[in-house]
Amino acid sequence: MKLTRSITTALVLSTATLLSLSGCTTGYHTYPVIESAESASINPNLPTNIEAQVRALQWVINKYPIEVPRAITRNDIDGGGKPFSSGTIAVNLVPGSDQDTYRRACKKLSDSLGVEAIPLTSAVLEHPTVPVYVVGRVWVRTQTAKVDIFRPMYDLPRKPDGTPVYQCITVNLRGWLEPWAVDNIQVREPGTIEVPDYTPLDTYVRPTRTAIFSEY
Repeated sequence: MKLTRSITTALVLSTATLLSLSGCTTGYHTYPVIESAESASINPNLPTNIEAQVRALQWVINKYPIEVPRAITRNDIDGGGKPFSSGTIAVNLVPGSDQDTYRRACKKLSDSLGVEAIPLTSAVLEHPTVPVYVVGRVWVRTQTAKVDIFRPMYDLPRKPDGTPVYQCITVNLRGWLEPWAVDNIQVREPGTIEVPDYTPLDTYVRPTRTAIFSEY
């Protein structure tokens, strides 16, 4: 009996160790952090959270493609001189996303969508012809996830400050240990939910436990 109990305990501990090493831990993550989110991690750079953001962005960008009004060159932005294609987009991931997270996410988006996906930076914001997709929230609970994607709507009149009207689309996912798959979506009326502030990559700071985006 003691031997059986010891083997069982060892198996449980080994499983917990493997999950911890893989970044799964409890499987509870919310970004930006909501104080009432029980056991929520504050690291938005875990692989499962990156994959959830990418999958949601893929669905929204495929469903609602946007053509850039005019071509600009990379020389306008970083001195590289490489022409942007008409499908260049910028992505604003959740606050606290680091450079490696942006690199991985943009590569996956570029490879899967046939567009040039680039991180949002302060320099990109100076060029309003580059559409910016914003991830407002990532909510992961083991086998399910919920991601808010804000898409710019250039077919509507711009706001007084010249920025586009955004529409929030909540993408519900299933997966976790399997690749995330879209379960269902919720489309909000344009402009009814305020788009979160841009967080350009060059202004990256470590995330804090500050509730800046409430549940709705």
